[in-house]
Amino acid sequence: MRKVLALLACLVATPSFAMTDPMAGVLFTLGGGGAAGIAPGAFGPGWDASAMVWWGRYDDVYAIGRFNALGVTARQSWLDGTLRTVPALEYRRGNDVVVVGYHGFVSVGPTFGGESVGVEALIGGGVKYRFAPRWGVGLRAGAGPVYEDGVVSGRIVFGLAFEFATPFRSID
Repeated sequence: MRKVLALLACLVATPSFAMTDPMAGVLFTLGGGGAAGIAPGAFGPGWDASAMVWWGRYDDVYAIGRFNALGVTARQSWLDGTLRTVPALEYRRGNDVVVVGYHGFVSVGPTFGGESVGVEALIGGGVKYRFAPRWGVGLRAGAGPVYEDGVVSGRIVFGLAFEFATPFRSID
């Protein structure tokens, strides 16, 4: 009896990849939202766009699986009377479960605004609802430090985004 229990314990502890296969694809997002600084009332509207390559163990028919994504995200916001532009390198780690997905992200890149040049680093996450096999809509939010003109401050970004994601092979 102990051997049967030990075998069952081993089987429960191992992850199941019955439906998933190693896969890779592309991911594009376009969204609108805003950015806020640490100072009270420092809020401005903005937009962002991402182009990424993703990989992981995934089932593209049922949209189930874990994925990693790496690419560029361009973000602009009107903050403190200045248009701020941030082209950032972004890494995402997420999981899709049929029509709902979630991810965490880290991004870093230079920030340009007015006469200043700096660096922005964000960490955050998002949730997504997939209304078609390749299309979805989601909410994202992130926060982190910004270094501009010799001053370190904070930034919060948030928004609603539309997403298109597909594997390199066609969905059956």
